Amino acid sequence: MPARSGAGCPHEAPGPVSALRVRRWAGRRGALPVAVITIAIVAYLILRHRNLGREVVASFASLAPAALVGALALVVVQVLCQGSRFWVLLRGDTGLNRLLVLHAFSVGEVFNALMPVRVGDAVKVMMLRRAHSSADSGLSRIVGALLADKVVDIATLVLLSVMALAIAGYGRLSADRVAPDLRWLAVGVAAVVGLVVAIPFVVGRGLVAGRFASAWRFADGVRVGFAALREPRRTLHSAMFGIAGRLAEASVIHVLAAALGVSVSAAAIVLAIAVLNLGIAVPLSIANLGAYEAALSFGLTVWGVPVVSAIAIAIAHHLIELVGIGSTAGLVTVVRRWRARRTEQPLDRGPGG
Repeated sequence: MPARSGAGCPHEAPGPVSALRVRRWAGRRGALPVAVITIAIVAYLILRHRNLGREVVASFASLAPAALVGALALVVVQVLCQGSRFWVLLRGDTGLNRLLVLHAFSVGEVFNALMPVRVGDAVKVMMLRRAHSSADSGLSRIVGALLADKVVDIATLVLLSVMALAIAGYGRLSADRVAPDLRWLAVGVAAVVGLVVAIPFVVGRGLVAGRFASAWRFADGVRVGFAALREPRRTLHSAMFGIAGRLAEASVIHVLAAALGVSVSAAAIVLAIAVLNLGIAVPLSIANLGAYEAALSFGLTVWGVPVVSAIAIAIAHHLIELVGIGSTAGLVTVVRRWRARRTEQPLDRGPGG
């Protein structure tokens, strides 16, 4: 009976990104009830406030096809910039080419967009691991670069948010608008902090099971991959791609708002994106249905966007993001297959650089 790929490899790191673990994550059934409940709540609110529902539907239907196509193209640019951000941090230690990294990144983002437990990050690591030349350290270095990419992503969002606050001014955030919803934001932050605090204990339980040596080797490889942040040029290069990706995302919202005749400043859009990322930091439903729309619409209404327009923009933005991420993954896959046929190279390995 043929062995499965990677089975029995003496250098394979324990469990966190194994195919079996990915299947377990993808197969969790707890996300489905949450998604159903979320959709039911949204449907109830629309039926309970039928005028609001009709207005949102009418506003959404009024979006011009040209605006939707333009927004979709911007999402493709956004994903390519985010993938390039990851590639800059990864290329020095692994020699993986940009097209291969973009392919793995975009496919992983499809899983992240649709699944509630960040399965896509494991998919990225597994796809890149197959193309890495070193069986001993490739896995851990890719994980380290992925962690470094998360740090750059968060740092660029924080930087843009601080700049947006400086431009817009704190006075626009009136207490009577924000205070009633701060407690729900506090609950979300507390949940994230709780998860972060719990992670070391979970890891500690795994270390007790006699895996000190393998865990140490894995941690050392992660450190090497994460060390890309010590190189100012690579970090700055990656941050530039990250900022470009965020600006492309903000441009999507601007295009949708302009199509609805809504005037909203660039600073307000950036802050709305920050609220969106906080709202979906802990995925609770499939494709973040409900939470995504609620977070983005709340972030827009804080800055004066009418409720109906904010909800329509949030729904359109979520839908276009999903379609755009899938389109990018399909586009990069086609380009890779075309190049593989021309160069007669296997898809799971590309030339270094």
